[in-house]
Amino acid sequence: MKTIEITLYKFNELSSEAQETAINKWRESDTDYFFASDNEASLKAFTEIFPIKVNNWSYDAYSHSESSQYNGEADHQTLSGPRLMAFIHNNYGNMLYPAKTYRLKSGKTRKSRIIKDTEMTMTGYYMDNVLLDPIYDFLKGNVNIDFEDLLESCVYAWGKACQADCYYQQTPEYIKETIEANDYDFTIEGEIY
Repeated sequence: MKTIEITLYKFNELSSEAQETAINKWRESDTDYFFASDNEASLKAFTEIFPIKVNNWSYDAYSHSESSQYNGEADHQTLSGPRLMAFIHNNYGNMLYPAKTYRLKSGKTRKSRIIKDTEMTMTGYYMDNVLLDPIYDFLKGNVNIDFEDLLESCVYAWGKACQADCYYQQTPEYIKETIEANDYDFTIEGEIY
């Protein structure tokens, strides 16, 4: 029988070379993108509400592509300007601007009659806001666009944000944060134990 004693270190106790080794090993370990299912859930919720079908989409840390197609009524497809604003408010206003919900001390909830909430209204994940931001910008009068192009710009914004999030997951800052949050141990060379 043989007993081997190994000294383990926390990430912040490693030398800068060992930290770099640990970061590179983490990056090379074929770690999946953690939030893919959340991103997909937001996109699915968006396509169930608005008349757009996303045929293909893909993203990674360095690129994104989306193929979408308007699948609503033809007379709504080219609406723009004040007519489109009215159409969106009339048909999607309750979803875009739900009443803010308050929890009372008794445990019950009540909805405000005045204050509207625009944060994460579809699934509760931040990609909801990414998808809806082009619509909110349009409703503020910041963009002149027709309905089909507006919906396509929402899908494009989603793909771009997914790519940026994938890229961030590969940065040393994110990897270091993940390693420290999970309290991993390392050998002196920077190998995860």
